[in-house]
Amino acid sequence: MPTELLRVKCRNNGALIITDQFIRVEHGTKQRTMSRSALVGIDNIVGVAAFLGIGGHRNLIFRSQGTDSILAEWIKPNEAKEVLSLLGY
Repeated sequence: MPTELLRVKCRNNGALIITDQFIRVEHGTKQRTMSRSALVGIDNIVGVAAFLGIGGHRNLIFRSQGTDSILAEWIKPNEAKEVLSLLGY
C-alpha cells in the first residue's frame, strides 16, 4: 500500500496527492494517476501572480515519457514549492 507523503488542495475542491509510488490528481469522481518512476519533468506555470505578496496560484504539469501528462491547477505558491522539492525539482 502506497504511503501518502503530501496532499494539497487544487482547483474545484480537488486534491494533488503525492505518495511514495504515485502522483495523483483527484477532482470529485475523476482521478489521474502517474507512477513516480515515469515522471520526467514538471512545468511550473504561474496561473495568477501574487499581488504585494498576497494570493496567486500555480499550475503544475507533470510530464511522463511520451505524451502523457497530468495537470494540477490552482496550487498555492508555497505548496507548489513543497511539491517540487519533494519530487526533486
